[in-house]
Amino acid sequence: CPTGQFKVLAIQAGSLTDLANAPLVSVGAGQTVMQALSLLNPDRVITGTLLDGPSGAPLPGIQLIARSSGDVTVAVGTTDELGIFSLAVNGDNWTLDFFGPDLAKAGCVALQMGPTVDATGGSANVTVNTVRATALVQGRVVDESNQPVAGAYVSGMDNTAYLYGSEEHTSELQSRG
Repeated sequence: CPTGQFKVLAIQAGSLTDLANAPLVSVGAGQTVMQALSLLNPDRVITGTLLDGPSGAPLPGIQLIARSSGDVTVAVGTTDELGIFSLAVNGDNWTLDFFGPDLAKAGCVALQMGPTVDATGGSANVTVNTVRATALVQGRVVDESNQPVAGAYVSGMDNTAYLYGSEEHTSELQSRG
């Protein structure tokens, strides 16, 4: 990493990450810093299914992150071959965000504000329907010398209701021509 200060997090499926108490680590040039990290123990589960809205087909292999109210804690997971996910959480309201590039590869767009699940009373179950993409924006990302840039983050959202969006990274192929 470059020199500077970094908040360091441990993230693992089946555990919770405490963003509010993540340690701040200072790293100098040529320095190696050791830092103990911890995860929180969940006490309930949010299970659900992610479906292609129009067809009702399950969407496998889609990564997701759940953020607690106030963005204090996060949980991560991935949908299985049947579009089913399971997130270990604690008693709070959780916003589900499905990974835009995974959805784009499945031909769907992401919701700018994912569904919120109330887990204050115990474990919860939810079905989430996506929206099928109906158009494609295509192009190149170049630097100031008009050279292609690989790995650039590209994001877009609808400009009327701000409900939907998509994101992706430019590919290595773009950098070759």
